[in-house]
Amino acid sequence: MIDSDSSKITYIPSNIGIMTEHQVNTGMYESSSAATTSLPTSISNAYSSINSIDIALLIFSWIWALGVILLILYSIIFYLILKHRLHTAIIIKENIFKSEYISSPFVLGFIRPKIYLPSALKESEQSYIIKHEQIHIKRFDYLIKPFAFLALCIHWFNPLVWLSFVLMSKDMEMSCDERVLKELGTDIKKDYSTSLLSLSANKKLIKASPIAFGENNTKIRIKNVLNYKRPVFWVILVSTIAVVCFSTALITNPASVVADTTDFSKNIYEYRTPYVGNNSKVASIAKELPVPKTLNYRKVALFTDKEPYRVEITYETTTEVQRSILQTDEQSFFDQNAAIIFALIGNVEQINFILSDGNNQRIIQRTRTWATNTMAKDLWKSSDTAEKFTTLYKEIMGKFITYDSIYPLLNSGKKTNIQSVNDVPSVTNYEKVKANNEVYYIYNKSGKYYVEKPYQFVSEITEETYRKLHQILSPSVVMSK
Repeated sequence: MIDSDSSKITYIPSNIGIMTEHQVNTGMYESSSAATTSLPTSISNAYSSINSIDIALLIFSWIWALGVILLILYSIIFYLILKHRLHTAIIIKENIFKSEYISSPFVLGFIRPKIYLPSALKESEQSYIIKHEQIHIKRFDYLIKPFAFLALCIHWFNPLVWLSFVLMSKDMEMSCDERVLKELGTDIKKDYSTSLLSLSANKKLIKASPIAFGENNTKIRIKNVLNYKRPVFWVILVSTIAVVCFSTALITNPASVVADTTDFSKNIYEYRTPYVGNNSKVASIAKELPVPKTLNYRKVALFTDKEPYRVEITYETTTEVQRSILQTDEQSFFDQNAAIIFALIGNVEQINFILSDGNNQRIIQRTRTWATNTMAKDLWKSSDTAEKFTTLYKEIMGKFITYDSIYPLLNSGKKTNIQSVNDVPSVTNYEKVKANNEVYYIYNKSGKYYVEKPYQFVSEITEETYRKLHQILSPSVVMSK
């Protein structure tokens, strides 16, 4: 596909699946003809299959959205029905009301939750029933349950989420029952169970509203009340420790860290190729290269019709960023990436990084001669094994300083016997550095240079490393992969 504004060639057109006659253009007639004639006639059918998958996914997306909307509307409607039935409720005291139109006590409301009791509830039963509902409010169950129901609405297609919601609701009720028995004594077991049984009849409306607290799961709750025994201390202790451990493991994520040098070099080395014409591998290398977050990868173009063979990688950005990067001291990451490409692609002689702001394009060019002279070695021959490339990659990172180089440099020093026992170093000329969400300090003391990580270590670094860190930090370039 030839762009209208240049001669850049992308081997395979993006719309080849719907072309009447398939055509591939490599820049050379012989290879273009061979590639075109070798294409199967079923490509358009394959494209249609992919398009059918997209349509199916779109339909499923609409079904999911419809399910979410229906569940939320269902909940709102029944909430409004309950509110309407309670408009004649009579206040007993504070936030406790009594209504003749309900047959079961429950809590309703979000900002100022209220307790509603049926008029038929006996005076002798009111104390522990009210206590049960007050425990719901004290524990903020009136907020937790609607939030859980919202999660259920979003994941309505998952039966495990339905099961979780049902079990959570049951556990809430049983836990409040146990708390009532703990505070009011186990002597009320029989009366409490009788009340639960009498209140369990004719309460379909409460069951229908998932954000209200009705007296559900009656059979299980009565069994739990009758079998209730005050738990011994060691059971509480073990349970608490287990909950804390599981919660910590499940609700936390590992710290976000920059990919390890070895991992990155190992992953990108898989695409090493002696030929710039290997479209898939060259494109994969281009996409893996670390660049500033202000640049958006757009495409890679390969030029193999005549020497010098070259690669062009286009990034979209703003005019301001484009202007800033064109300053010589802002191009270290392009130097680094160019060196990586020359090490991984055998016969490429020239690399153009194109910065496009939508109207104008600016080119940053690097050649293999430049890379060989700068690194003082043949990059392709120096990376003929994965181990050699990893070593070379570390050299490249050290040679072309970018923000991505901070973490390796901070940890490259030699550990000393000096202990770090303060939040900041015991010197006045320190500089604070943050990398991988960790804090370090660099400073010069008695003619030597140090990196200190509070409460962990103090490492001695070379003057060259110290100056490189300062070069990175002023100004710094935030990198992404």
